[in-house]
Amino acid sequence: MDISWLADLTQLEPLPPLVLAPALGGLGVLLLLFGWHIYRVLFVAMAVLLGGALGTGAGFLLNVPMLILALPLGIVVGLIALRIEKVGAFFTGGLCSALWVLSSPRFPDSGIGLYIAASLAFIITGILAVFLWRPMIIVSLAAIGSWFFTNAILLATDALTSGALRRLFNTHPWWCLFFVALVTLAGVGFQAGFGDKEAEEAPG
Repeated sequence: MDISWLADLTQLEPLPPLVLAPALGGLGVLLLLFGWHIYRVLFVAMAVLLGGALGTGAGFLLNVPMLILALPLGIVVGLIALRIEKVGAFFTGGLCSALWVLSSPRFPDSGIGLYIAASLAFIITGILAVFLWRPMIIVSLAAIGSWFFTNAILLATDALTSGALRRLFNTHPWWCLFFVALVTLAGVGFQAGFGDKEAEEAPG
């Protein structure tokens, strides 16, 4: 199964791969090791960007300066996001499992069954993320971080070795999934241990 679909999302012209790969890798490591500690910041930042994008679109449709609507709407959506952070947990948990399903070699390359399975996985793990707050946030962001990190490696090796590692992963997709799972487990273990250390050092 060709797993290059996710890496293709990172082909943001005109950024060259050797510039994009460190940025993507840095974000991946940040989510992998410190996802629980920064998820509120990420959630609010994404909400502000979403609000700004909506304001920009509304400004374009209403034929008014885009900044007039984009800036206040971005701030308002960001403030609202602080009140509905569990919605963010739902989408984070759902995204984690959907990525795994879409990349699994057990599923065909195309067909409606793939998207039904991904949607069901998204809903189930999204609900779990709401009820199992901290564990699901840690696991979800660690998994997403490991995907970013893996694709950063693929982008770098594409530029340096003419895609040798990508061809290897495409030939043996389970190796790629095993690598991502291993990195995810390492991130989960680090975050869990880091959280326990903070709890021990916190005043009673």
